[in-house]
Amino acid sequence: MKRFPAQFAAVRQLFRYRVYRRILLSFSALVIGLMLLVSLLLARVYSMYSASQLTAYSQVMMSQRVYGTDLLWEEMESLASAIYTNSDALAFLTQRDDDKIIKYHAGQVLAKYKALYSFIQNITLVNASAGQSASTLNYGDDLSFFQEHADESRVVWKARIISAPSFRYQNLPVLSMVYPLRSGACGIIIDIDQKHLQSLLQFSDVAADA
Repeated sequence: MKRFPAQFAAVRQLFRYRVYRRILLSFSALVIGLMLLVSLLLARVYSMYSASQLTAYSQVMMSQRVYGTDLLWEEMESLASAIYTNSDALAFLTQRDDDKIIKYHAGQVLAKYKALYSFIQNITLVNASAGQSASTLNYGDDLSFFQEHADESRVVWKARIISAPSFRYQNLPVLSMVYPLRSGACGIIIDIDQKHLQSLLQFSDVAADA
């Protein structure tokens, strides 16, 4: 029993030297830094996995036309029509080249309509003939997404994940509804929060059972 105080005294004597204290502090800082990095990476991987699972769920459930999704289709169709008839939005859709003033006013219109619905993550105006888009989030891939999925004869929808522009931001799982205009030369993309869609479909299931 008397050996422990002697050993502790030896340890205290050892760490009186500055070099050992510096080594201990450096090693501790390295271990803490590695733990934080691993935690961030694991959180990022889990977030991506959860988003992909939610996307798969939404893709399957949206194909089942139930009461809740029918209401959603009608509401978003009305919203797209209201945007199309707005003069500032129409000016952006019909311009032939890049005009920052027209684009600014179009962005203000989109922000106003987005504020009406808490579950809308993003609204984008696409002018494919001019090769530009106006968006409330400006993630940068809306033009290529529109050109890939626009169909002049019908409204197209797709569950997808909008990649965040940097590590600090979170990826967004959305349901993108594409409303083409003028033979696919321009149109609107409305991105709906998939979590809202999930709760909407669950509500529809409960209403159907009742």
